[in-house]
Amino acid sequence: MKYPQRSLLNMGGGEDPPALTPQQRMDWNRYTDWLESHKMRASPELDKQDVSMQWLNKYIKENPSTTLRPELIKPIQQEIETLAQNVRGFEARRGNPNADKLMQGTSKFDGIPGSKTTSFKFPSMDKEENRNGVLTSKTNFGIIDPRLRPTDSTTTRTSLGNMATAPNGASLEKMADGKFYYKNKDGDYVQYNK
Repeated sequence: MKYPQRSLLNMGGGEDPPALTPQQRMDWNRYTDWLESHKMRASPELDKQDVSMQWLNKYIKENPSTTLRPELIKPIQQEIETLAQNVRGFEARRGNPNADKLMQGTSKFDGIPGSKTTSFKFPSMDKEENRNGVLTSKTNFGIIDPRLRPTDSTTTRTSLGNMATAPNGASLEKMADGKFYYKNKDGDYVQYNK
């Protein structure tokens, strides 16, 4: 089966995997939470294919409305790796000396939801509003697409709506690492720490 080409993600070696939907990313996060509740998340036992598939099938049976399926594991692994590369690249551009150490230990693209794969989740795109230090509202915009890069900030900004402003009135933008950034006077992205 040939999938449509996607300009932001090309893993090489032929065809691109199907893009995951925000619902599939949320369902992956729910699965890792479920594994955590059973003390199996990131367990080395999951590196045995038969064990990891038993846990996945058990979850699917207990949660029949989930979009999670065994054939989605490889695309999940690829998007997690893409997210890791984007986070490391972004932090390296910001001058973080530890950028190459971020999100280390991602899985091979083997389709097995093992210890490395289940140790990662997709970041959410939650917008929180606070007044005088009190949370007044929280809006969930879904799961951020790991293929977004800082150069795709207009897409991120559009999906998030009108965000709070940073120093000097700059708009805050939530990036692939799940953190908020603003552009300084030189046009560089700076992490916003309230």
